Amino acid sequence: MVRFLLFIPLVLYSLLSHSQNDTLIYDVNYSYVTYFDNGKIHEAGNFRNESNIMKHGEWILFDSTGVIVEKGLYKKGKKHGYWREGVIRVKYRNGKVIDEKFIERWL
Repeated sequence: MVRFLLFIPLVLYSLLSHSQNDTLIYDVNYSYVTYFDNGKIHEAGNFRNESNIMKHGEWILFDSTGVIVEKGLYKKGKKHGYWREGVIRVKYRNGKVIDEKFIERWL
């Protein structure tokens, strides 16, 4: 499987601190997309660069036919909130599973 990466800066900078010599600190977000050999999207999401690069925001994984197989949110690099993982709905808090439930189909 050949994967292609697409990083697109979305937010270039913000002033976060003031000192004697005003310091400019960059807070950059990147979109991330990989593809299957057939051209269909394999996964799509966002990275955030604060002090280190981490997954942040919505993340979706697809199978090779384009059907969603996993969908949820990352918060500072950890799975957070409700995720759909196949036929299971999983609730995460700070990257740890706190609840699981069987679901019949994707909504």
